[in-house]
Amino acid sequence: MPPVGAVVDPLPAGSTPDMRPLHGLWMMLEPVSATRHAKSLYESFADSDPDGRVWTYLGYGPWQSFEQFATWLRVREASRDPWFYAFVNRHTGK
Repeated sequence: MPPVGAVVDPLPAGSTPDMRPLHGLWMMLEPVSATRHAKSLYESFADSDPDGRVWTYLGYGPWQSFEQFATWLRVREASRDPWFYAFVNRHTGK
């Protein structure tokens, strides 16, 4: 087996990035907020996926009511591992 080369010195510790909004040309990524995002998120999957198929391989959902979803989303607001972002259309705000 050929040699793998010199041992690399340890890298300095990195810092945790902040959870700021990310702005693109068409979309924004915003840290999820139940107050700001719950209604439009719930409506988007309730209307487009009445059978709940999008949740088949996820460890959460579907929710039986908006209130259940909003409660779940409020907990995600405080999560730092993983972080939850909402995709927001820059032109419609949804």
